[in-house]
Order: sequence, then structure tokens, then C-alpha cells
Amino acid sequence: MCDLCGKTFFYNSKLLEHQQVAHLDREVVPSRKRFSSTGALRVHKENHCGKRFLQPSRLKEHLTLHTGEKRYTCEQCGKAFRTRNNFYRHAKLHRGERPYECQVCRSKFSQSNQLKSHMQIHTGVKLYGCDRCSQGFTSSRQLKKHRCGDEFQKQTLDRTETRALT
Repeated sequence: MCDLCGKTFFYNSKLLEHQQVAHLDREVVPSRKRFSSTGALRVHKENHCGKRFLQPSRLKEHLTLHTGEKRYTCEQCGKAFRTRNNFYRHAKLHRGERPYECQVCRSKFSQSNQLKSHMQIHTGVKLYGCDRCSQGFTSSRQLKKHRCGDEFQKQTLDRTETRALT
């Protein structure tokens, strides 16, 4: 977890990257100790949304969000992907690779997040929670679909009023 803003990360490398980019202007960032000088910490700033990246390749990959470019295409099914990692993950499906195995029921999965989601069946733990109402969900997709509070009610009212006008 980032000591500066509380954001959590699954991998320490992502935490370090976050601290170096998001909190560059802060005086004390523990991960800066890895660099011999602040000059070694070169940040590449993106012009559309102002995000900063340590690696030019990450910036280039991020730019595809704005351009919509999908540089990686599956030869088997024609599906296109923005990132090489997503393309490689997809290719596992065609190869039938399922390296992630549930230790409880021996079900196998092609992606680690699928196993993580599956494990909730056995544990009953709901990893995703609504900040407003504390309702728990077994997947991030369910949480994103969940709507509660004034913002959702306002959107619903706006749509109802628009329909009434037409």
C-alpha cells in the first residue's frame, strides 16, 4: 500500500512505479533511493491526459487508449488487442493452456484472476465492496454494474425525464 495516498497494489513493482510517477513532486518517496540521482528518474508525460510514465514503452502503450489503435491481432480468430500482454493472455485460450489450478476442487484456469474469482466459491469471501453501502461482490464486473446513491438516482431521473419529453 502506498504510504502517501493509500492506494493498494498486488505487486511491489507496481507500487514503486506508482510512487515514482504519481508522487514525483513529494519530498520523501522511499522508492527514490533506488536511483543515484533525481536525474536518473526520467518521467515521460503524456499530453492528452497528463499521465506520467517511467518507461517510454508504457507511454506508447498508454497512447493507444486515446488513439484506439490495436496493434496485436490473433491470427486464429481475428480479435485485436491494444497490449502485447492481453494478446498473449488471449493466445493461451487457443493453445488450451490452463496453468492455474484450484487446490480444493482441481478446476483449471487460463488466467490467475479467474482462479482468484473461483476461489470465492470455496471461501465465501467477497473481494469487491461498494464504498457507499458496503455490499460485497465476487467480481469487479459485478461491482461496476452495481449502482447506489444519489448519482445513480439522478441518472435514472434524467433518463426518465428525457423519455417523458419525447
